[in-house]
Amino acid sequence: MIHETFKTQREFNNKFPTKIYKCPKCGHPSTNPYFCIYCKNQANNFIYEGYKYTINETGITEIIFQPIELTNKESEEKENE
Repeated sequence: MIHETFKTQREFNNKFPTKIYKCPKCGHPSTNPYFCIYCKNQANNFIYEGYKYTINETGITEIIFQPIELTNKESEEKENE
C-alpha cells in the first residue's frame, strides 16, 4: 500500500485534481474514494491495494481507493520498461 504525507489538503488536491479513484476489486473508476457502485466494494475491504494518506495540518489519516493519477503513472512506467 502506498502511504504519502501532505502538508495541507490543498497539496493533496493539487496532486490528484481529477478526484477519480480506481476500485481495486473490479477496476472501474469511481468518484467516491471509499465505495464502488459497480461491485459494492469498500476501501477498507482491500486495504493492501488502497492508498493511505495523511494531512499534517489536520492530523487526518485515511485509506481510500487509489487515485487515477497514480494508476496512469504506473501504466506509463510499465510501458517504458
